[in-house]
Amino acid sequence: MIQYGSRFIKYQAEGRNKTVFDAFNGLFANMSVARKLFRLFKSFNEYVKIKGLAKQDIPQFDKVLGILTRLAFMCYWFFDNLAVLIKVKFLQTLDLKSTARKASKCWLAGILLGIFAALYNMVTDARKEAELLILRSKVKKENTTQEGAAADEAHIKAELQKLRAKKRTNLINLIKNCGDCITASQSLGYP
Repeated sequence: MIQYGSRFIKYQAEGRNKTVFDAFNGLFANMSVARKLFRLFKSFNEYVKIKGLAKQDIPQFDKVLGILTRLAFMCYWFFDNLAVLIKVKFLQTLDLKSTARKASKCWLAGILLGIFAALYNMVTDARKEAELLILRSKVKKENTTQEGAAADEAHIKAELQKLRAKKRTNLINLIKNCGDCITASQSLGYP
């Protein structure tokens, strides 16, 4: 908020008051760097997520896909951190442009893996939902006691609600990743 507020004031003061313009221009530029400094060491968060995924009892494909996605983001944060340190002149032996490009490639890879994961999960969940709907119709036909049918129906209904919640989450992830894909690809000069 401070960064964008200072940008607004900077433009309002441009050509009218050089002192105010210079002060808010400096604040705007330095707030941008300060925001980036808060992202330092974010790759450690991804490492923790990878360790958590490795311990989960989930299908192997889901585990590998999740780990690859988080690994791409871990590399993104690593190169992004290097780019920030180069920009603030803490590191002077690396090239900012090539480091930022590596970060963008890793970011795009993570986003594309995230899109694939969301689509894969949507297809898998749609199959599970179809199986549950078929099971529900069989239970209604075969179950003669009301108590048994009610218990089975309640279980199936609860599972369907979980799947619908997962569908919503996957759709949101898909939309978010598609939006991020535009920014990441543009940072690489891709259309």
